[in-house]
Amino acid sequence: MHPTYGTGDPPPPSFRREPSPSRPSPQSRPARQGEALRVKALRRKIGRIDQRLVVVNAAGFVLLVGLAAAAPGVLAASVVGEVNLGFVLCTGLGLLTLCTSVLYDRRLARGCDPEAEAIRASVAERETAAASASAWTPQQSPSQAQQWGTGGGRSEW
Repeated sequence: MHPTYGTGDPPPPSFRREPSPSRPSPQSRPARQGEALRVKALRRKIGRIDQRLVVVNAAGFVLLVGLAAAAPGVLAASVVGEVNLGFVLCTGLGLLTLCTSVLYDRRLARGCDPEAEAIRASVAERETAAASASAWTPQQSPSQAQQWGTGGGRSEW
């Protein structure tokens, strides 16, 4: 019971539960299972691409940090004028990260985005069909309207 309402008062409309949606029809189950398989395959594909990106960038970072820890004097060696090897390698690591990010984005746009859009469109189409099917309501007969008090006449109760 809500603390601001008396014992006999019903809760306000905002606290009433909405009716739960009807269960999906058995005809839509195969479509959902097919979509689930497509989503699973897409996630595996993205995971493989992600894994490659992480391995390449992590390997470059670990090599740079390992070199800095094992031989700090090597990174301090001058390459050209005031520019040392550490600066060149750090710049190279930044460029490696930028290049792998661009390649990752292109790869996803070419291989994964069209598939994701196709899945999204089929789900939206199925939901639209389900919504239009559930939006249909039968017309009340005059006797039902009078029985429920919606016929415009006097109600029995």
